[in-house]
Amino acid sequence: MAQDNGIIEPRLTPKQQRFVDEYLCDLNATQAAIRAGYSEKNADVIGYQLLRKTSVSAEIVRCRKQITEKCQVTQERVIAELACIAFFDPRKLYDENGNLKPIQELDEETATAIQSMDQNIVKIKRENGKNRNETVLVDKIRLHNKIDALDRLARYLGLYEKENQQREITINLINKYDEKSA
Repeated sequence: MAQDNGIIEPRLTPKQQRFVDEYLCDLNATQAAIRAGYSEKNADVIGYQLLRKTSVSAEIVRCRKQITEKCQVTQERVIAELACIAFFDPRKLYDENGNLKPIQELDEETATAIQSMDQNIVKIKRENGKNRNETVLVDKIRLHNKIDALDRLARYLGLYEKENQQREITINLINKYDEKSA
């Protein structure tokens, strides 16, 4: 029996503990059950049943808390990262001459908005009286999805709920008007 905060909870079997460990990888109960060694045929039912067991769900909560604390994942940090992506200004990528800044010169907020950077060597043929090939280094920058970040922030702030409430008021007014005119 494990004791945490004065509450005695039954220990998990090794297979249940394996399920918890696997579940924490992708939060997919069916796949976690399969990887933990349960029958693939009934994995969906077994995964659901395991999640409903008090001891298993308590261990999942305990482990998730431990992981988030260790990795310093906080609600504030996640919102701050989304805000960096949502309100990113691409002008911050360039210096005053219009040249792309080296990555080590980017501030943290700008670097956060970048999903990936790539450099490609491209050969181009120019004809300035003579045929000659030039090699040019092309930088490609892929940014995180700004619309997605804005959408997630809007949901977090409840902006869509306010919009839905306004629509309900309009619909109710229209319905009352229709009832009076009928």
